Amino acid sequence: MLKSVAATAAITAVSMLFVNAPSAFARGPADADAAGATSAATRPPAVQKKPIAYGYINTDGSVASGSGNFTSSFDSSNKWYAIKITGKTYLFSNFSTAVTPSFNSSSPAPICGTGSVSGNLLVACYNTAGARVQPPAGLGFIVF
Repeated sequence: MLKSVAATAAITAVSMLFVNAPSAFARGPADADAAGATSAATRPPAVQKKPIAYGYINTDGSVASGSGNFTSSFDSSNKWYAIKITGKTYLFSNFSTAVTPSFNSSSPAPICGTGSVSGNLLVACYNTAGARVQPPAGLGFIVF
């Protein structure tokens, strides 16, 4: 009896492969194509966004280069950079921002993070001990 059941299951599975019917054993090419088409149709369209602002800030907070629509200063009491983007009220959760600190041969690059206050992008950098520091060679940033 057991051999008959196994033989019947095998024949059924093989025949489903040939007729392209869905089964627990195999999916035919039509099923795979339909699944891909369905998931692609539900994805939101890709949107290419241009940067809102980008640039390079010197260690002292002055602007070295960039998109030209921002100003920057270093707040020595809080040890952070305040970047004002023309025409934008910056709130850290409304923008995607990347910051890359630079280093020189005598000092390692710190780790930097972003925040916001009064509509300005804030960049604070920290050394390995966790103390706020100025990057030894400035930092680059980009905001989307």
